[in-house]
Formats: sequence, C-alpha cells, structure tokens
Amino acid sequence: MRRWAIAVLLTLAIGCLESAAEATEEAPKKIRNFSGAVFYTSYEEALSYASKTSKPVLLYFRIDSCGWCRKFESEVLPKQRVKDTLNRDFVAVAIDIDKSENRELVFSYEVRGTPTFVFLTHDGKKLGSIVGFMDENTFLQALEAVKESQSKF
Repeated sequence: MRRWAIAVLLTLAIGCLESAAEATEEAPKKIRNFSGAVFYTSYEEALSYASKTSKPVLLYFRIDSCGWCRKFESEVLPKQRVKDTLNRDFVAVAIDIDKSENRELVFSYEVRGTPTFVFLTHDGKKLGSIVGFMDENTFLQALEAVKESQSKF
C-alpha cells in the first residue's frame, strides 16, 4: 500500500512539473522585473503570449531619465496588490522609448510623453491609454476597468 501511494504521489508530482514547464515555455523569455512586477521586453512575444492566455496587455512606455517613471517604479509597482494584479491578470510590456528598436511602437501608439500606459485586448485591439503618473489606487482602478472591458470582447 505504501509503495502504491508513493508511486501515485510521484506520478502526480511529475505531471505538475511537466505542466509548470509547459506554461513557463509559453511565456516570453525577455523580462524586466520591477520589484516583483514582471514586465516583458519583447512586444511581439508578449502579444503572442496574451493571445494564448486571453489576458489583456499593458504597454508601459518609459525612459530611464523620466522622474515620474522612476517614481511609479519605486512607489507603485512594489505594492503587493499592484504586483498581484499585474502578474496574475495582465501581460505587461516595458518599452524603453529611447531604444531605436522601439521607435515604430512609440509612433504607432502616439506616445507623446512618459510614462504612457496603453491598454490592449488579448488580441491587440487598443482599449485606451493614460499619460502621466498614477498612484496605487488610480492605477488599480485603471487595471480593473481594463479587465472589465476585456471581458466584453
């Protein structure tokens, strides 16, 4: 009986490990971690992942020299509710506007200042955008509104 129980537990554990490995393989590999809030750095990979997971997309346009971006990254992103909501319900992408490979995205999403937050459905349709710093509560309200809008698509 004991051997049978061990065999069942090992089978279940192996199955869980295989499922975790498959889920990890699907996620984009290029990430940027802001105090536990995971942002992908590849727009194309993130959109593909969002399509597979049916999660809405947050495009976060930023630049290192932006004081408001640094404030958002140091004061809002470390908050547990923010990290949990982003990591669980969104595919977030950090886009550095000063990098030449991101120039086309900056123009196509009409980024005029930083920080800029652009929200997309899981299939890439633009839901809206917000320019400027948001505190924790305002940012969480925006994320909730996007989740509600996403469910209508």
